Order: sequence, then C-alpha cells, then structure tokens
Amino acid sequence: MPTDFLLFQVDSPREQANEVASAFVKFCEDSALGLHVYRTAVAIEKPQIYLYAKLPSQMEIGLEACHALQGLFHEACGKVTHASRLQLALQPEACSMHEAPKFHYVVETDTDEGWFDKIAEWYDEEHMLGLAAVPGTISAMRLINLDARCEAGDNRPRSFACYDLTNPEVLGSPPWLAVRHTAWSDVARPHFKNTLRTMMAIIEP
Repeated sequence: MPTDFLLFQVDSPREQANEVASAFVKFCEDSALGLHVYRTAVAIEKPQIYLYAKLPSQMEIGLEACHALQGLFHEACGKVTHASRLQLALQPEACSMHEAPKFHYVVETDTDEGWFDKIAEWYDEEHMLGLAAVPGTISAMRLINLDARCEAGDNRPRSFACYDLTNPEVLGSPPWLAVRHTAWSDVARPHFKNTLRTMMAIIEP
C-alpha cells in the first residue's frame, strides 16, 4: 500500500528513551529503503516511545515487508516493537512552524461504522486546519494507519492525527478550545471509538 511514514511503537520505560532513539537513528541510516528519522518522542504518562521514519518518497510497502522491518528493529533495540505503515492524508501549514518542537501530541481513533470518511472530512475542512492555526502548533498531520486491525487481536486505531507543539499547555489555550468546541465537532466527536490520546516529549537522540 502507498506509504509515507513508518511508525515504530516501542514498549520501554522513559529512562531508556535516548538509548532506543539512538538505536533508531542507526537503524534508519543502515536501511536499504533510504529511511530518515522524522520524529522521536516518549510518552509522558506511559512507558511507550513513538519513532517515525520518513520514506524518501511515497512507495508501496507490503505487510510482510513491514513485519520484517519490525523484526529487525526489535533485534536492534531489544524491546517489544510494533511497526505500522502510515499514509499521509493532510499536512496544513502551521501557525508556529518556525519554532522548535518540544512536545508531540497524538490522537488515534476508530469511528462508528460509516463515519470514517465523514470524520476525515471534518478533520480536513475544519478541525485540523483550525488546530494548525493555533499559536504553539508547529506542525499538524492527518494520517491513516494502514495496519490497523490487519490481524486478529490487533487493536490499533485507523485514524491517526499528530501535532508538534511548543508546550502541552497549547491544548488548554482559548484558541485550541475554540476549535474543539464547534457545532461540527459536537456532531463528529461522539462517533469516535477506541480512542487513544497521548502527549509526548520529543527526544533529540
């Protein structure tokens, strides 16, 4: 499937984040796919690390190839690892795009049956555009997790939205809250399910 990013989610305590991120940098440098490190971040409230590798261009990567990369990085870092193929759907220009990112916020969700395209429309026409325009938002992306529920027992949500921020307080700022509390948001958000919201600190390996 056409893939723009590979996401490696590693179960690891926060104090090992720099070690895991450094292993990821070497993994990308040694990759035959020409991967380069896009973002490395560690969850603030749970022992999990998100590592994003950007492909040199959108390319077809099969499920078996994704599994092989997952296995290779598991060997490289010695931690439980889950790899996902992410397809970029939207990346609007952000208000604070020239500032250095310090925090990374992710919203992963599934939707009620028949609502995936409606939620995507809400993101693309109102919600993500609004959040990207909030002071303190450095970048915003909507992606599709191509590996969501690809196997029995897989609980990864399909919709994947992520934001680089100057600080976590951006989420409580009046402009951010105004975007969250629109009439369209009140219609869309009740159709989220299996939702994961994760605030992370960005790692500079």
